[in-house]
Amino acid sequence: MKAAKRLTRVIVLVVVVSLCAGLPVHAVAKPKVDLSKGIGGDVAFASGLASCQIGSTSYKTLTQALKAVPGRTHTTIKLLGDIVVASECTITNKQITFDLNGHSLTFNSAGDFPLTLTKCTIDYTGAGTLQVMSGQSVGLTVDGGSCTLTHVDSGALNAGIWCENGAKLTLNGSAKETNGNSSCIRAGERSSVTINGDVSATGGTPVGLYVIGGSTAVVNGNITAGGEGIHVASSGEGNLPRNANSQVTVKGNVTCGSYVEAVGNPVSVHITGNLTCTKKGWGAVYVNGGAQVTVDGVITSAGSYIDMGIPGKPDTDYETKTAKDFTTPTTKQDYKTYTNGQSTVWVGNAQAPAASQDADSTDASVPDAGPADNSTSSSSATQVATPASDSQKPLPSSSDPTRFNTKILFGILAGVLFIAAATVLVITVRRSRKQPVK
Repeated sequence: MKAAKRLTRVIVLVVVVSLCAGLPVHAVAKPKVDLSKGIGGDVAFASGLASCQIGSTSYKTLTQALKAVPGRTHTTIKLLGDIVVASECTITNKQITFDLNGHSLTFNSAGDFPLTLTKCTIDYTGAGTLQVMSGQSVGLTVDGGSCTLTHVDSGALNAGIWCENGAKLTLNGSAKETNGNSSCIRAGERSSVTINGDVSATGGTPVGLYVIGGSTAVVNGNITAGGEGIHVASSGEGNLPRNANSQVTVKGNVTCGSYVEAVGNPVSVHITGNLTCTKKGWGAVYVNGGAQVTVDGVITSAGSYIDMGIPGKPDTDYETKTAKDFTTPTTKQDYKTYTNGQSTVWVGNAQAPAASQDADSTDASVPDAGPADNSTSSSSATQVATPASDSQKPLPSSSDPTRFNTKILFGILAGVLFIAAATVLVITVRRSRKQPVK
């Protein structure tokens, strides 16, 4: 009787283990934290796990980690899950590298300034995203120092990105602004901006790129804007430098509602692709004060071709040049030269498509309004992949190697237990036979 009971228990154990062998094994979902109180908040993962770490020290919130970073000492903060900072965050005099570790760090606030960096050095390493979204006044503010992010997607009133006081910004992805009365990127006071993706300013008549006061900007992608595609000037606002060398280079196409505008000397704009102005009543290019604009591709305009400010006259006084009003001999090989003796525009000798000769027609070569999502930019520039969310990740299938190996392991264990049970049963039966019957 006792032997039968022991056998029954062993068989039940073997059955349970065998059933477990057939169950799918799922990875633990990566944690997600919402720092709803911003830099002053103290919100941890719901699971109680740490959100990030510095060296071997873990922190429940990014707030705690940022406070632990000593001033002007380079520090690496490693993400342990996706983090969303849901209110205004200001970082001053910090040198931080975010080890994204396959996760995303998003500053997404409905407040005026989601992320403000003052005299900081901020960059990232590893796969993942480091991005700024939303914002009522300015999405990302960089006041001096340097900053490297992946994306900025803003609907701010003044600018999606605001750089000043010699700031250096690198964006390894797209920049988007959806407020119709704003600028996607504003660079002033000898700042420098590099965008390794597309620039999009939609929702009305916003400016794509606004560069003043001796600042420089390089866009390794296309610019699309409802208003001016580019505004660049040697002088600036308030105490900004006067007669400073402001430069813009766009390694792609520019599509805008109104001008590419360049004012002052020395000021230069170089567009390696095509320039398209879509609204009547506006020229494709406006230059004044000795500025220079170079367009390697084709200029297509629903309004005038090139407008040039008249020396010594108000900005409202200008002369218009058609595509046929170029000067000979040219002052730049392989380009047509348009000049009034002060400002100059060079246009590549490429012939415009037949359809572009009609200002009311649609140019088939005009790029679209840019990607609907900043993680899928059509630019040829290097993009930083955004990790899929947990809801997008497929569960392990029956052919998943992790599940397969686990099944083998449990099968072997079940076999070992079965052999052990059989051995115990045989020994028990033999002993029972040797005992005398009472």
